[in-house]
Amino acid sequence: MTETLAGLPVPLVALALWAFALVRGAGYYLLGRLSRGRPDSRLHDWAVRVSKGRLVQAEEYFARVGPKSIILAYPFYGVSAGTQVIAGGLHMPLLTFYLALGVVSLPWASMQAVIGIAAFQAIVAGYTPWVIAGAAVALVGWWLVRRHLRMRAGPTG
Repeated sequence: MTETLAGLPVPLVALALWAFALVRGAGYYLLGRLSRGRPDSRLHDWAVRVSKGRLVQAEEYFARVGPKSIILAYPFYGVSAGTQVIAGGLHMPLLTFYLALGVVSLPWASMQAVIGIAAFQAIVAGYTPWVIAGAAVALVGWWLVRRHLRMRAGPTG
């Protein structure tokens, strides 16, 4: 089993992760669409009436800025899901949504595939203690540099 997983080509894993990101994004988008209802439904009419025009303004604003928000929020877990739900709830055109999601999720999936396969092969090969030690050394080094820079800057305030 582990030999099969370790032997997978990186492009195939990246493509599978990209497809997963697109399917997951469609699920979030659909959740947003279903939570708002159809554009002429009673739920939508009620939301427009209660918001006193702000909902329409939000829809127009998100139609312009929405794709950028999907791209910028994608690396942040939780924020990207919320942005995708909002995109569905504010009725962003599906083609626009998928173009933004596809553009940002392909390099992200490629990076996950390369790092994921390398980590999996390190675990299978028995290099786990060295990987953990290297990560710990990197974190301690980062902390020491940050502390040194803060001390050098002096007291603030």
